[in-house]
Order: sequence, then C-alpha cells, then structure tokens
Amino acid sequence: MYKAVAIAAFATSFIAFASTTNDSEHLNKLLADAKTEAAGLQQDASELESYTRSTMAWQSHAAKLNDMKEHVNKAGQLVQELNNGKDQGSTWQQTAINRITPALREMADNLEATINSLNKNQGHVNLSTYKNYALANSELATDLSQIVGDFVTYGHAKSKFEKLGERLEVTER
Repeated sequence: MYKAVAIAAFATSFIAFASTTNDSEHLNKLLADAKTEAAGLQQDASELESYTRSTMAWQSHAAKLNDMKEHVNKAGQLVQELNNGKDQGSTWQQTAINRITPALREMADNLEATINSLNKNQGHVNLSTYKNYALANSELATDLSQIVGDFVTYGHAKSKFEKLGERLEVTER
C-alpha cells in the first residue's frame, strides 16, 4: 500500500513538473525579437517627443515617425507569428501574447494618428494636438517595451528555476 501511494505521489509530482516545462522555444525567440523591436520603438518615440520641445524641422519629425512605423510593422509581424503559434505555447506565453497584442494595436493606432496630424497640419509640429500625440506615443511605447520586457524576463527566470529544480531533483506542485 505504501509503495502505491509513493508511486502515485511521484507520478503526480512528475506530471506537475512536466506540465510547467512546456514553453515553446519558438515563441520565446519571437518574444525576444519583439522585445528588441519594442526597445527600438521606445527609443524613437522618446526622441520624437523630445523633438516637440526643440526647433527640429518637420522633416526630422517625419523621418522619426517613419523609423517608428518600421518598428511597429516589424513588431506587428512578430505578434502575428506569436498569435499563429499561441496554441503551442505555455500558459504564460499565451498570457504574454494576449497582453502584447492590444498594446501594440493601441501603439499602431496612435502612431497613425500622429502621422495623420503631421500631414493634415502641413508639417506644423508646434500644435498642441501633434505634441500630445507625440507624448502619447512615448508613453505607449514605454508601456509596450515594459510589458514585452517583463514577459521575456519572466521566461528567462522561469527557465533558470526549472533547470535548477532539475539539477537538484526538486519538483513543485
């Protein structure tokens, strides 16, 4: 009887441990790539916002907006790939995708509004509407970068924890 209980407990703990290690390496790579794009977007958005407090020509604003658009488009492609593979990911990876997707969508919508504002106002960058869009871009890009970065950091920490657990032959319930 004792052996049966011990075997059942071992099997249960092994299954519990095995279920925590089903992270998709492909999704981890895509998340890491998204982190890189989000960091670049954050840098560009911060620079654009700083342009609104200077005498930079509208062409400089337009060029920075184009840089941001490239980051958003690349991140959008990565998020599409993430969503395509979401069913293969672990719970935390699915949660990451579910949180990153709307954040990127909001960023893209605000960026489009910023570009439209610049075009509509014939390059006038000193209007409060344009400045507000630029500030919102900076804040949204910072939020997006933080979200993606936090999930990537979580994934690394989780992986280290699991490897340490394997090495120590410890299982979590």
